[in-house]
Amino acid sequence: MMSISASSTVAAVPVPAAETAQREVELRCFSYEERFGVMGAMLEALDQCGCWVESREAVSATQVEMLFTARLSGVDELYSGLIGAGVEMSRDSHLAMTWLCTRRRHQPEGASPFATVGVRLEMSFLEQTEMEAGFVAQGLA
Repeated sequence: MMSISASSTVAAVPVPAAETAQREVELRCFSYEERFGVMGAMLEALDQCGCWVESREAVSATQVEMLFTARLSGVDELYSGLIGAGVEMSRDSHLAMTWLCTRRRHQPEGASPFATVGVRLEMSFLEQTEMEAGFVAQGLA
């Protein structure tokens, strides 16, 4: 059993369970950019947002899966950081991130510094075909 002396300046404050309730979000992402550049920028963005990377696994030569925890109060920065790193998201992933941003603004637990969200991110690195490159160059894609 641990005892706290009377001279201790740090008080233990219990965190309500409702404030620490974790939500899970799945993100499916891809990029046509070089893998190591995007991964470096993405990890930098996660670090800047205060995320905790719990695991990172190369599923195949073109796919990486990451599990991390983010503060609910920082999901806006997380969303913009991932986009800024060159990560493209599926429609469902954009909707999930938009839902989190809205929840952060309009729910009482969103203001809590203790509220977190668990994120499972599947990242695929794709090769751009000549036809796709032509459409992009012409502004058709």
